[in-house]
Amino acid sequence: MAESSVTTSPPRRDEILGKEEKVEMEGEVIEALRNSMFRIRLDNGHETLGYSAGKMKRYRIRLFLGDRVKVDTRSGDYITRV
Repeated sequence: MAESSVTTSPPRRDEILGKEEKVEMEGEVIEALRNSMFRIRLDNGHETLGYSAGKMKRYRIRLFLGDRVKVDTRSGDYITRV
């Protein structure tokens, strides 16, 4: 009986781990750090690092201490986009 050899490519990383979903939260800027990074206290009490991205970075919109921001992150990330 003849055996047929079938070659398959290895699975992609996103197929193995599954598609990660974005998580959106709100918080308050409590500290401005270098390189446009900020320490943000989320409404649930946790603190995280964030950076400005997208149109905020393009149009140089400034963030000040006490500003309310909406952050989005993927589950498992520790640095978030504002």
